[in-house]
This record gives sequence, C-alpha cells and structure tokens, in this order.
Amino acid sequence: MPLIPIKIPPGFYRNATQYQAKNRWYNGNLIRFSEGRLRPIGGWQRLAPTQIVKRGAVRGLTITNGGTGYANSATGTLTATGGGGSSFSGTYEVSSGAISKVTIVGTGADYTSVPTIVITPDSGSAGSGAVITPTIHSGADPIRGLHSWRLSNGTRYLAVGSTQNLHIWDGSQSVGANAPLFDATPLSVPGGGVNFKDQDDFLISGLGYGSLEYGGDRNLDGSGGTAAGGDVYGTPRYPSVDPDVTDPDAFRDNFASVWSLDNFGNDLIGVHSGEGTLWHWSIGSGGTVHKTFTASSSSGLLITSTAHGLSNNDVVQVSTLGKLPTGLAVLTDYHVINKTTDNFKLSTSSGGGAISFTDAGSGTHRWDKKTNGAVAFDNATQTVSPPVPLANAPTSNVAVVVTPERHILVLGADGDHRLIKWAHQEGLTGTANWNPSLTNTAGDITLQTKGRIVGGFKTRYGVLIFTTSDVWRTNYLGPPYVYGVERLTEGGGPVGMKSVAGSADFVAWMSRGRFWSYTGGYIKELSSDCADFVFQDINMDVEGLICAGHNADFGEITWFYPKEGDSYNTRYITYSYREQHWVTGELERSAWESSDALGYPVAAGVDGYLYRHEMDPDTTATPIPRGETVTAPADVNALSGMNNRVVARGVSTDKHPNVATENHLCFAETGAIEIGEGNQMMTVRQIITDTDAGSNGLRMQCVTADTPDETGVTQGPFTLENDGYTDCRFTGRQAFLKIESPFDQEWRFGEVRFDAAVSGKR
Repeated sequence: MPLIPIKIPPGFYRNATQYQAKNRWYNGNLIRFSEGRLRPIGGWQRLAPTQIVKRGAVRGLTITNGGTGYANSATGTLTATGGGGSSFSGTYEVSSGAISKVTIVGTGADYTSVPTIVITPDSGSAGSGAVITPTIHSGADPIRGLHSWRLSNGTRYLAVGSTQNLHIWDGSQSVGANAPLFDATPLSVPGGGVNFKDQDDFLISGLGYGSLEYGGDRNLDGSGGTAAGGDVYGTPRYPSVDPDVTDPDAFRDNFASVWSLDNFGNDLIGVHSGEGTLWHWSIGSGGTVHKTFTASSSSGLLITSTAHGLSNNDVVQVSTLGKLPTGLAVLTDYHVINKTTDNFKLSTSSGGGAISFTDAGSGTHRWDKKTNGAVAFDNATQTVSPPVPLANAPTSNVAVVVTPERHILVLGADGDHRLIKWAHQEGLTGTANWNPSLTNTAGDITLQTKGRIVGGFKTRYGVLIFTTSDVWRTNYLGPPYVYGVERLTEGGGPVGMKSVAGSADFVAWMSRGRFWSYTGGYIKELSSDCADFVFQDINMDVEGLICAGHNADFGEITWFYPKEGDSYNTRYITYSYREQHWVTGELERSAWESSDALGYPVAAGVDGYLYRHEMDPDTTATPIPRGETVTAPADVNALSGMNNRVVARGVSTDKHPNVATENHLCFAETGAIEIGEGNQMMTVRQIITDTDAGSNGLRMQCVTADTPDETGVTQGPFTLENDGYTDCRFTGRQAFLKIESPFDQEWRFGEVRFDAAVSGKR
C-alpha cells in the first residue's frame, strides 16, 4: 500500500473546532516544538524545601456572642493572647448592652494559630459573655515577583517577593534540601503602626452584581442600609481593601499586589504595589559572608564557631553546603544557650534544653543571626540589614525601574497614577536626589493618558511605560530635560504588569483580548492561532494574577492565567517568537524569572514553592538507550517529591494547596486528518513514525469518525515500536491523532506516515 505522509506544521490551532484544525496540531500539554519537531518541555525541581507562607495576620473578627451588660454607647479595646504572634489591636462598640461592632486597628503578624481576643472596656460596665472570634491569614503566600542579579564578584542573588514577604536566596549552592532562603521582609512601613507583613492581595471574590447581600451594606459591618452608608439597589458592589477591617471607601480594582524589583549596581530596590514604599536593600560589594561552624555529637552537643559574637538567647538559622548534622534543619529558628567565646549550644526554645546531634554532618555548615524577625547575612558581623525605605523618595508608588543611565524611575509616584519621577543620576540618598534643580538631573513627567500606570520594562530603545489604556516610551535627552516621553500606541495596555515579559530586543504582553509585541522600536499586534480559545477560557475577574515569563534558550514567552472559575493561575499559552507558533497547556505558576543571572529559569508555584525549570532528564537513573524495553511506573505519583523531573508527566507537588491531586499528562493531539476533502474512507494498517533516542515508550492513539459531530471510536493507544513500524488497524473518514508519554523521558517526534488504502465513500 502507498505510504501517505502526514505533514503537520508546528504549533496549535485553537481558534476553531477540532475538525477545522485539519492537518494541524490542536491541543496538548507540557510540550513544545523545536526545529519543527514535537518534544516535551524541560522538567522542574524545587529550589528550596520551604514554602513561602502568609505571616499570620488577623484578617477578620466575628462577633460570635455579643454578650450582655455592657454599658450602652461604651467603647473598648481588643487585644490578643496566644497563637504565637503579636501586635494585634482593635476596638469595639456597644449597642443595647451587647458588643455590636468590632474594628481591627493593627492586624499583628506571625500568628501560627488562632489567638484569643481579650475584651477590655474603656469605661462603664465590663459586661460579660461576649466572644469575638478572629480569623488569620495562613497557607501559601502568593509569590508576585522574582528578580535575579549578579554582584560584581559574580555572586548570584534571587529576590522573592510575595504579598506579605520578601525572601532572598543567595545563590551559593545548588537546588536541594539545604538551599538557604532567607527572610528579608521589611520590618514596617514608614510612619509606624502598620506592619509590612499585613499587606494583602486583592480580593478575588465580591465582584459585580449579587456579590453582597440584597439591599447592600457598603460598610460591610452589619450597620447596612442607605442611611448608614449602604448602597441602594442596583449599585455595583466592589471589594474593599478588606471587608473585615475598616475603610468602606477604600475600594480596589482587579490588580493584584505585585513586586517591582530591580538592582542598582549590587543593591536591590523594589516597590510592593499594595504598599507603595521604595525599598532599598544594600548587599555591599563583597557579597554574602556567613559565619561557619562545626558540630560535635561527642562533646556535649557543641557548636564551634570561632569568635562568633553571639549572646545567649540570640536566634539563629543554619544552612549547609553539604549535609547538616542530624537533628538540625534549615529555615528553623534556634536559640543560643551555654555560649562561650568560640562555642555555643542550640535549643528549640528560649531557655530550653540543648538539641541532640547524632552526627557531625558533612561539608561546610553556616549560621546566620535573626534580628527583628529578619536574617542578616550581608556581612561577617551579622548586623541586621533588612530593606529600608530609600531616603526622601516618593511614596505610594506603583513600580520602579533603574534606567541604563542609572536613574531610579518610580512610576505612579506619590499616589498619582500618571506621574513619573526620577532621582538624580547615581543617587541613592540625599534630599537633592529627588528635588529637581539646576545642579542635578532629577525630574518628573505626568503622562497625558486616560489610564493608570501599571509598570515599566527596560528595552534597548528606552523604558516602556505601560498604562491600562496605552503604552509610552521614555527617551533619554540629557540635561536639562533629562527624559522625554512619547506615546507608542493608544490601546493595548496590559492586563497587569506581570503580563509583560521579554528581553531588551523583544517584549510581549497580554491585553484584554489581544497579544502585543515591541521590537525594533515599534509595537505591533501578535496574531495568535490560540487567542480565541484563551480569551474565552480566561477568568478576567482576576486578570491581575496573570504573569508572563521569558525562556531565552527556546525563544518563548509564556503567559500563565486563571481559567474561568479559578482564582489562581492554572493554564498557560506560549508564543515561540523564534519559530512563530503557539501552544497551550496546564501548569500552575504565579511568577517567572528568566535564566539571565542564575543560568536557568526559576518559577513560583501557586503552592508557595520555587522551582528550577528546564531540567535535563533524570540523571539519577540510567539513560534509556534506543531499543531497550521500558516499563512505566505503576503509580504516576511516584514521580512526585521534592525533586520532580516531569518532562513527561507533571504531578501534584506543585499544585494549588486547595487541590488534592492534579496530574498533567504530557501529550499532543491533532485536528482532523483526512484524505483529500474527506470524501473517501481510509484504512490504516501501519503507522511509520520519526522519533529519536529515548522515544520508546511513546504511545499513539487514534480516534476515527465519519462526520465532525460523530462520537468517534478510540483506536489504541498503540505503543510505538523501536524500529519505527507500529502495527494497527482502523478505518474512518477522518482520524484524530494523539501522541503521549506515560513516564519521565526525553523524546522528539517528527513526521508521521500512514500505510493506508483508500476505500469507498461509505
């Protein structure tokens, strides 16, 4: 019989029905096309063993029992005991002898369990029986910003920003169980009284009609009704900053709280969009210097660290470049006890007993002191150095960019969402750095835009400034004007700053309903074969969660987005700007950092963990030679664990924490394959494939049908033979092919040929 070649071009076509995607790839997951051939994406591995979690702030109060006997119109204070945290405060009001309203003044932080609320009257009868039940933030803290850079001495750093945290990985060792991830969360916002750890993401519920109770209650505190500030019937409801806290007029839109991070030389600067301070973290020129130690299990559970400088009851954390002594763990707070000049012991609690070591471990062990809740690891003296507000800088900012001319640009400065300000060139401190004068290069520009600034992106041709309605570019003019701006396009603003990704030469972003790119100094709309599918699938109520990532090695931009009904990113669409095609799939990621500084991409799972991507096939097992029989694991979850290599099948360790199990099969399937115009039947007896080494174990499935609407008949799956000839037998007017890999392996798949005969029309 004649061999019929099935030539399928790279990329998916999702803008029509599966039948209309004739002789095209239609759907798939965890795959890419390279040099026109189908292959799986690289695997991933956890970068560090510890989850980024919410800081345990008190986020809500419920009056479980209002009590009796409280003086009418009296007020009082609320405090909290227990729960492991501190600094919560609140007030209450009384009506008809019972507590009727509670207000959170300070949320506190670091509560690991629900505290007990203590009720203290300011005056009048104390009353009795009132019970106020708090709720605390817990679970994974969404990571909303990643930034990597190298010091002048080559030391690598990765900043990890979430809604309530800022962590830094010092890049001194590879991924694995002992990779250190240090807490560098700012202590408080300027002005005092507000704990940075209390920052929150935007609300993902309560959008639109029907989100609140009938009749409205704008105050969201039980006072309700139009007379008390409630809204009338038909008024749209929007989420407040927090319905359980205070300000009913402080309404937010659907922009998530994200970090804008950049480096000024060796230093890190950043803005948390939900808080607005311009933070500065000085690492110095010498890089990280940790104190080292050795451990002895035979001499009284002793830590030896020459001239350590610690005091009893100091809190430290430990890490290692090898294996820690059994009994110690990374990212765990230990209290110093029984210290001498060169030695000390460790306890899990203040004044507790010494920890028992059963061995000395191996490799170089390190300790780092905690002060005011943060680990200091920037110098040998272990002096605490969390980020601090940059002196005299604008406040209430949206984002920050360091220009190639070494100006610090803050966007949406001073609460004005159209204002750009920049400091004097090379200046990090001093009043004059932000006040324009004849003797400096500081300045500002207000964009003439209908939208609001969401962020900026550095390119070879200037800094792109994105607003909700248009895109601008800064042009360096030099003194006295320093910078000018020009509008590049009206419309095309991104859904959020994290939806922008790329390089100095190519930038791409997602707007509402379209994709855009900037290259060669010009903006153009990207035509996508998958756009209709994505924008019909996406949940735009939480569009601020959408994030993009650049994979320079493969010339790809990937957008992670929440599908309809989801409140976190569950799917992705990838554009290959190098080979001009699109693919889609399922993967949960909330942030992405390219490989420029670290040497490999790093992404944040929605589970609060960090993952190194594009891992090679599992090196712990013997490579699979061509021709060898391979058996898939009986349980696909055997692929799970800290070190996931999921080139064939992603498993549930990097899922959203609210999802019990979530497997992602690696596959690709076609639209209709027909002979001619589909007027005649075909009988296929053999499939001839083009694969390379390690492809044994691939499977192909065919679904045959006579009409597009017919429920097809599944043929197979057929395990592809190593000699390239796979026997089968099926007949149909059209066939839909599916290639899949049931286990962890690298593979490539090229052209397919059918050994087929043409039959009649029926």
